[in-house]
Amino acid sequence: MIAKVRPLGNDDIIEELDSFLVNNSNVNFRNEVLHGLLETTLVHKYGLYAWWLCLKLILKTKLIFPNIK
Repeated sequence: MIAKVRPLGNDDIIEELDSFLVNNSNVNFRNEVLHGLLETTLVHKYGLYAWWLCLKLILKTKLIFPNIK
């Protein structure tokens, strides 16, 4: 998933998305939520971060994805 977005976005957002959603050395939020491995308090905590990240992607689309025409 991240590989498809890599040519479009800047390096900072790609690293942030990879670290938060995919990389096993960090939260790996996507995997942990899908398999029900996170405690409720952690789902809330990281869910707020996911919400903030989505908002950032929406409000700063042109800065984050300069290669989209």
